[in-house]
Amino acid sequence: MNEVGVVVWGGRGEQTLAEDARREGYPVRIADPSVPWPVTLLLSWGAQTPWGLVDVSRLLVQTWEMAVPLWHYGKTANDVGDEEERAATRDIVRDLRVPLHSVEFVVVRQGHIGQTFVETWKEEMGRFPAGDRRLAFLRAFYRIKPRLCALPAAWVLGTSLLVEGVPRRRPTIGLLEARRRRQEAILTGKKV
Repeated sequence: MNEVGVVVWGGRGEQTLAEDARREGYPVRIADPSVPWPVTLLLSWGAQTPWGLVDVSRLLVQTWEMAVPLWHYGKTANDVGDEEERAATRDIVRDLRVPLHSVEFVVVRQGHIGQTFVETWKEEMGRFPAGDRRLAFLRAFYRIKPRLCALPAAWVLGTSLLVEGVPRRRPTIGLLEARRRRQEAILTGKKV
């Protein structure tokens, strides 16, 4: 059995994302979020997948139950969704001045907590079918409280990453590979 697999979900762009994952050598399912592999990457449209960092994510969830990048440094839970959904989120979270996560790239370790989180997240998305997936994620996170490693927003290039108005440069492939090697060295204790 493969240690890492990809569940592509969310409707938009599923076939393209699934083809990319297969090309990278990962087993793929197109389905609602679930945790069928020891380490499952829940992937949906909206971010450029950092395939070179998936192995680093796999190492992170040996310690953490989940790893997910932050979404947009200039936005909080108070800035998204409608008033009804924000009120429901406030009932659980209490204070909406918290950062949001980039739910297009979520790495989950298989186990009771990981599966319970994913089921709770789906339940929360069902409460507001046209709502914001990030708020649903936040509500599920506060209900289940998995050990989550918050990754930098730059982990998933192509999303609205930084503070609006600040120019961004895309790193070259060489820089991405160097960053992946540094992160792997830090996690494994090897010298760079």
